Amino acid sequence: MYKRIISVVFISILFLCNIYSSIVIDGNLSEDIWQNAKCITGFKTYDPVSGDFPPESTVVYYSFDDNAIYFAFKCFEKSPVNSLTANMDDAYRDEVLYIYLDTYNDKKKAYVFYIYNTGENRQALYSDAASGEFDYNWNTIIYSATQLTDYGWVCEVKIPFNSLKFQKKNIQDWNVLFFRNYTIKDITTIYPPIKREVKKLSGGMVIKEIKINKRFYNLKFVPYGIGTYEKEYTDSLNYTYDKDGRAGGDIWFNPTNNLTCNITINPDFSQIEADVVQFTTNERYMLYYSETRPFFMEGSTYLSDPLNLLYTRRIQNPLYGVKIVGKELNTDIGFLHSRDNGINNGERGYYNALKLSKDFNDNLSTGLFAGNKEYESGLVNDSVRIQGLYSRISSFNIDYNKGFFNAYIEGAAGFNCRNTDTIKNYSRGYEFYSYLKRYDGKLYNLISVEGSSPGYINDMGYFQRNDIYKIRFDNAYLQNISKKYLQYVQYMLYAQYNSNFKGEMIEMSTTPRILVRSDNIMFALGGTLKRENYLDSIYNYAYITQNFLFRPGQSLYFLILYKYGNGINYSENYLGIKHILYSGITYSPINKLYLNLSGSMNRFYNSQNNHLIWNLWYVNANIIYKFTHKFYSRLTAQLNMETKEGFFSELLTYEFNSMSAIYIGITQDFKKDKNFRFNDYVIFGKISYLFDF
Repeated sequence: MYKRIISVVFISILFLCNIYSSIVIDGNLSEDIWQNAKCITGFKTYDPVSGDFPPESTVVYYSFDDNAIYFAFKCFEKSPVNSLTANMDDAYRDEVLYIYLDTYNDKKKAYVFYIYNTGENRQALYSDAASGEFDYNWNTIIYSATQLTDYGWVCEVKIPFNSLKFQKKNIQDWNVLFFRNYTIKDITTIYPPIKREVKKLSGGMVIKEIKINKRFYNLKFVPYGIGTYEKEYTDSLNYTYDKDGRAGGDIWFNPTNNLTCNITINPDFSQIEADVVQFTTNERYMLYYSETRPFFMEGSTYLSDPLNLLYTRRIQNPLYGVKIVGKELNTDIGFLHSRDNGINNGERGYYNALKLSKDFNDNLSTGLFAGNKEYESGLVNDSVRIQGLYSRISSFNIDYNKGFFNAYIEGAAGFNCRNTDTIKNYSRGYEFYSYLKRYDGKLYNLISVEGSSPGYINDMGYFQRNDIYKIRFDNAYLQNISKKYLQYVQYMLYAQYNSNFKGEMIEMSTTPRILVRSDNIMFALGGTLKRENYLDSIYNYAYITQNFLFRPGQSLYFLILYKYGNGINYSENYLGIKHILYSGITYSPINKLYLNLSGSMNRFYNSQNNHLIWNLWYVNANIIYKFTHKFYSRLTAQLNMETKEGFFSELLTYEFNSMSAIYIGITQDFKKDKNFRFNDYVIFGKISYLFDF
């Protein structure tokens, strides 16, 4: 009886799969459609040397139906492992295929799909700017599977049309690129063959006459629920327990084939990784922390610009957010609206940002940015609040590309209304940035000019200081050696001059640097000569920086960065001696285990009496173990060796797909007196599930 029920269920699942797909994604290319599919050969090397014959051959097939586009890869190996006795995890460790899919065929942006030889996949958005820019936080649903064969391994991929945005045409032409990365050999191949100095998307092949006869709304709803149990110490002996629960969710839909709207309500960021430790002692400028929250990261390329006019880390505790990104009428569109509740009585209010970028042809585009931050209130003291405080910013840019050259210019104007005591304080000003860049794959030259007026303030963006302009020269030359023990040598020279609008020098520096790369070693050595004006005192000093990466095998990495030389104690205004050391080791003996240990040290001495002023140490550990492709554990620990304080977290995750998962975790703070003692902790469970309509 049970066997009969199981058989019926299994047959029903296969039947339903075939309703929506003429191909079963299982890594087996036995279907008739693959026998008649178009075939691609002719891969050539791309990195580290362009244009050579690859070590192994690759064959690509593609086809499509009413709902999806399909790709299949035959990846040949000269010494394949017996597919009947081998485990894919141990066969060809970490080989990966890339598919760049430019659905607008405008050679500007593309979807990137990474498919590993284990069958796993991930996605990204790519912008083919002068240097290329990836957004690894874009997620969608695709299907992939792999199998070992007697000649190597096979990969099969299905990309549903409702996972993409594309033109409003029934018959379309898409631009596509294929990469195969041999991680063990450290070689990347590409089809169509192009050189590294050529922009990727300009050299793609075109898949013609893709028929799309219906509209895809791509409606997705991902609700979540989370429960927590917390123990918190009120003093060294007493503590309280607290239980809490909340819910929220995300909604995605396409108002048109080209635009995606993402709405988040009461977003949960409890699984976001901790910020990388940065030393906050004795810093002259504001530290920059990368965004790690998925809602703000996904599609961020549509709202980003060189001036960082929108720095979403300023949004501390969002109650909700609305984001619209995409392309209409040959114009990139990015819109963000968010309500920030603030943290610990911090500023609360609303953020709004809109960016438009219009492509006139393959070479010229212009852009507009407008943003405002409306404060809910300005807290002056416990009883006085001032309403109507805001920060507004707008900008215009021109981006021109021709051959190896790229020119960019942007100007921004800002108006700010804040409070001083009980009186509103108004300020206005401007900011600008421009550069001219040349890059042909070997020679890189850049000159940039950036500045802001004395009255300029931008409370929405990443802004260090006003009344300053910067001139920067970057030069680099790559010499290909193409030998087994020496792949290339890169020579670099950087120069920068900062001044205020009165003509007074603030900083000037020159940095020569050399980088050497072999099969398993990368070594960089640089030195900086610097002249700095701080509080009307002039300092001339120098320091050296060494960077060493050693990879003795595919599973082991060593990284050491050391900086030694003079530095300024900005808190007390004198010159001292600074040591900065960062070291790390990564060990991954099998695909299931990833171990990373790192440590950071920052020491500063008074150069007059050699007295130690500060001594900061941080130790970090990150361990990931995959029980299966869907079920894995992540352990993270961080310790401040100076204060003997830190935190520990353990997270178990089971993923149904890239947007559905169950999480169970614990986070603990600890400190050391005589022994390590765990203090506050939080135990939580979370479930989120994708409803795809």
